[in-house]
Amino acid sequence: MRAEHYQHSGKVGLMGLVAGTAAAFVAGPILGTVYAVAIAFIPIIYVNIILTALFGAAMGFVITKAMKLGKVRNTGVVMAGAFLGTCVAHYVGWMVWVVCLAFQSDMDVPWLEILFPVTFLMIVVEIGREGAWTIGSSSTPVSGVLLLIVWILEALIVFGASLAVAFFTADSEPFCEGCESWCEPKDDALRLSGHLIGDALAERLHGMDLAVLTESPRAHPMANPWFQVDVARCPSCGETNTLTLSHVAVSHDRKGNRKVDKTPLVKRMLLTAEQAAWVVQIKDTPGPAFKPAELPD
Repeated sequence: MRAEHYQHSGKVGLMGLVAGTAAAFVAGPILGTVYAVAIAFIPIIYVNIILTALFGAAMGFVITKAMKLGKVRNTGVVMAGAFLGTCVAHYVGWMVWVVCLAFQSDMDVPWLEILFPVTFLMIVVEIGREGAWTIGSSSTPVSGVLLLIVWILEALIVFGASLAVAFFTADSEPFCEGCESWCEPKDDALRLSGHLIGDALAERLHGMDLAVLTESPRAHPMANPWFQVDVARCPSCGETNTLTLSHVAVSHDRKGNRKVDKTPLVKRMLLTAEQAAWVVQIKDTPGPAFKPAELPD
């Protein structure tokens, strides 16, 4: 018997759309304002790039979390909501940035008329012609095509980060249709030795042979890499339960920053409530030790 795997039902409730809209028009202006003021008064390009990515990621996260609270189980709809919410935030951010620019340069701006999109667009076009800021010791403002390219790259970073976060956050947890609640994840429910053959583990699990989890040696606490078993369980009715097997490896870059590479081999395999409870319980059960002949060359 081959295992079945969880997929979102695609259902979209009215409350999810209301929650996403509310988040867009509440969090969007707030985050857009904070972002615009920050990049206007922090003249460090590397910091600005980081702030740009964080701004987009924050919008994607907020919108997605709001829609998940409204029980939206459709990743495409969540991403569309994140896109529209980011449009609101980015537009407000542009308006605040223009105000900050005018404040810094004594530029004559029709403050009330800036609220009208046509007038606002004309002001942005004029800023594009005249330039907005300088690079290094140059006294000539960046303008024209070069400034347009910078603005396009900024938008790509903002929307790219927002949609990426929305995609992974929307798909991060299974949803129990029986009691209409999100399942509770129990990450790292079990660690198996990295000396095992991942394809063989995955094949047995796909065949619903859960005994492989007790027959396989456990990973040493300091082992790297290892195979990780994550379980998600419905907190109420117990109808929906999933198991994910991943290969995990930790590395460090030249600056010593820790990087975790997690590759799913079995994704969200459906279990019964009894099977899920059993997988969680065997974590404290010692597995067999490797024999020398089983170690790789």
